[in-house]
Amino acid sequence: MGFFFNPALLIGLALAAAPIIIHFLNKRKFEVHEWAAMDFLFQASIINRRRVKLEDLLLLLLRTLLIIFLVLVVARPLIKGLGDWSEDQRLVIFDDSFSIDRRTPTGSTFDLARETAVNQVQDAVGRSVPVDIRLGSRPHEAGLNLGPSGEKDSGQENQNRDQKAQRSWEILESIREIQPSDRPIELAQILERLVEEVDSEEASHKRSVVLVSDFRRVDWFEGESSQFKPELRAAFEKIRDKDLSDRLGFHLIDLGRPATDNVTVTDVKISSKHPTIGVGLKIQVEIANFSKTLKTHINGSIEMAPAQSTVFKATKRLSLPPVPQIPPGERVTVEIETKFEEADTYLVRAVLEEDSLPRDDESFAVIHVKEGLEVLLVDGDPSPDRFGGEADYLLAALSPRGNLPSGVKAKKISGIIKESDLDNIDVLFLLNKETLQGQEKQLVENFVSDGGGLAYFLGNKVNEQNYASFAKPPKDGPENEVLFPATLGKLKKEIKGVALLPKDMEHGAFSIFKGLEGSPMNRKLFQSFNEIAPHEVATISASYNDTKKTPGIIEAPYGDGKIAIFNTTADRDASDWPTDPSFVIVLQEWVRYLAPQYSSKRNLTVGEPLRWRIRPGFKYAVYDPKGKRHEVEAEETTSGSVLKELSFPDTALAGFYRLEESWPGGAQRSTEESSNKVTWFASRRVEQESILTPIGAGKLESALDGYGIRYALGKETKTDAFQNEQEGEIWRWLAYAVGGILLLELFLAWWFGRK
Repeated sequence: MGFFFNPALLIGLALAAAPIIIHFLNKRKFEVHEWAAMDFLFQASIINRRRVKLEDLLLLLLRTLLIIFLVLVVARPLIKGLGDWSEDQRLVIFDDSFSIDRRTPTGSTFDLARETAVNQVQDAVGRSVPVDIRLGSRPHEAGLNLGPSGEKDSGQENQNRDQKAQRSWEILESIREIQPSDRPIELAQILERLVEEVDSEEASHKRSVVLVSDFRRVDWFEGESSQFKPELRAAFEKIRDKDLSDRLGFHLIDLGRPATDNVTVTDVKISSKHPTIGVGLKIQVEIANFSKTLKTHINGSIEMAPAQSTVFKATKRLSLPPVPQIPPGERVTVEIETKFEEADTYLVRAVLEEDSLPRDDESFAVIHVKEGLEVLLVDGDPSPDRFGGEADYLLAALSPRGNLPSGVKAKKISGIIKESDLDNIDVLFLLNKETLQGQEKQLVENFVSDGGGLAYFLGNKVNEQNYASFAKPPKDGPENEVLFPATLGKLKKEIKGVALLPKDMEHGAFSIFKGLEGSPMNRKLFQSFNEIAPHEVATISASYNDTKKTPGIIEAPYGDGKIAIFNTTADRDASDWPTDPSFVIVLQEWVRYLAPQYSSKRNLTVGEPLRWRIRPGFKYAVYDPKGKRHEVEAEETTSGSVLKELSFPDTALAGFYRLEESWPGGAQRSTEESSNKVTWFASRRVEQESILTPIGAGKLESALDGYGIRYALGKETKTDAFQNEQEGEIWRWLAYAVGGILLLELFLAWWFGRK
């Protein structure tokens, strides 16, 4: 028994003594007188005495029980398991995150969770309760809904019953076909949506919310504390503040296991930002031990395949260096040195020996290998002499003679830039170019927006007014993105020369000089440069050491790319820098800094959308890791702007995604323009899903205190476990018992009296 609704009225139980007191008071004492005639009657009274005493005790018991039950009726006791909860709807939340897909001697925990969800749906259908099942990793998606069968007084009752049976079968089959997702469960978003639905209902329906999960600590608590995550705490506070506790009953079915041993691959990456053929690099694999014990003798391998087929099929396998041991809660990184002999996209899979949670014993990466970074030099003042043009020194610096590969492939053009000139280009240099004519400006804008790098070198042909127009944002672009992120001023001359000093030696293009004494960047090589003011979104990477600290290199983001302005010339008109050894090193490092990192953009985490720039007229399809095809349609923009990017958000599985673009035909295009293109992405699991530490029933109950939440918690998977945990009133049954006892007492009193 739990407690009484009116415990103060239990004092009335003292009245149960009244029949007993009256019974003893009615026992009168007699004075004995011997009378010979009564001796014959004495023998007869002995025979009836026992029967009369038994009848008196029976009536005494009934009258005492009558008073006790009357008192209990008004005190209203509450007894667990006999509650009056009546569910109008049932919501089954199925935790489909991969942490629940653990292997046990009796089978998979995920299989048990799936059967539990099936039992809940079957029970709801049997009770004629509308039921809705939703996946915990996708809180905003519509669930599998089964409503009531329809109006019974309609002429289509049998048809409705058949439709409901068919729908029930379809839902149950759908549940049985559910596979684990690689996304984490989103508890806070689930509760937020639930609160919105219940709060918007006009009728006060009671809803049972059944959560089938493994109840891991990281899903509920913030770090190592015993407090709910802020967003989860806010959701529970809404339930309390909106007085929804009486309309929601939570059945928390914990299918977690006490063992927490798990070793996982948390990351796969490469040491080079721009892998090129013939240049060695390291593939780095990070392994974490999320167990509470020391793990030893950990073995694994790396599988690789060129992305030439439609599915991943390893053509090369390398064993990982064995890991002797990993302490609990620690992680180690192992490396394999390799190099690629052909330019291609390579798919990489790192895998460990399987443990109880095999899904996180693998991770994936895409490596895009090029022959070299493609650089286009646009010479604004060409010359037939070997080093007379603007691009000649820079061409020699980026692509030096010899057999040793530098990882950079540079070529130069002059005149107007055409669309074909920018094919496969990584970095574009505009060298003393007067202006961008016709469609050139749009081509350059698109190139940088798509991730390319753009660098300017100034000179005597640069038209200040034209470049001022480049400092205005494009029609369809953000206001803080401009093609020339600075304002040009007058030409300044320093007869004695000044040095170009980096602002931060940690900068990606200057870090190679960090710690060197007598850095070549300290030489006074520059005799003239322009006054220049950077745009508000631009930053100064290097300045001259003149009195005004004039900016020497300015950089700014633009779309997915970067822009740099070198406030000097690429020839020897303004400085002796092109003949200094630092020119070769700094410009090659700037090329690598400005160039897009293809591999990093194609390696994502589960839940992050795939994004790509579109080509007008092309159609796009994404194939997920299971080979399922998903068409991606371009939605019309409401602002009237030109759509430049598409995305595929449904990355619920870890593995390799293949993006195919195809030309449907119709309009006349060149073979090169209409050629199909395949792009690969790798999606990795969230490492928090590999932490299997359970929350613990006691800590969860303590955290729920104060929110007024009606809940039942445990590992009980029976469908009526929630109802069995509820404390309900039984005063009606006690009232019926009072009436029955009263009638029985009256009947027995009459029956005994007539004897």
